[in-house]
Amino acid sequence: MGILIDSSVFIAAERGRLSLTGHLTGREQEPVVLSALTASELLHGVHRAASPERRVQRERFVKQLAAIESGASYPAVTDRQVKEQLVPLPQESEQIEIALILEACDGKIRMLQRKHMALIDLFRTLLHQLMTAQIRVYEIDLPEVNGLTCGGRDI
Repeated sequence: MGILIDSSVFIAAERGRLSLTGHLTGREQEPVVLSALTASELLHGVHRAASPERRVQRERFVKQLAAIESGASYPAVTDRQVKEQLVPLPQESEQIEIALILEACDGKIRMLQRKHMALIDLFRTLLHQLMTAQIRVYEIDLPEVNGLTCGGRDI
């Protein structure tokens, strides 16, 4: 048996959210393998790096993994070999900048979720009013659809 490591594990380690050593402790005898997809994702990450420093760190890490892999038909890296690798970590200022961007994105997501819920409530209210004849369709002003036709009839 072996341990298949996904690129998300390396991403979490790079962001300081996971310790590779801690993640692999107790599994020293099991081979650690990367799928071809994970390897290509790591290479893609090299090219997507936000800064030249980060690009160099990622490229060095990927080259170190490639240099220590073993096995002919199914190349593998042992957990000991992975533990010995330095995982690139951005400088604290860059970590703070990333956190601020993610926090702003989270705030926008929360705002859009509230807007979505308000629109759902509005839809339900209008649907209820239409179904109970509290309002009529011809009483609703929809400038977005004025002048549109369907089947030769005005909407």
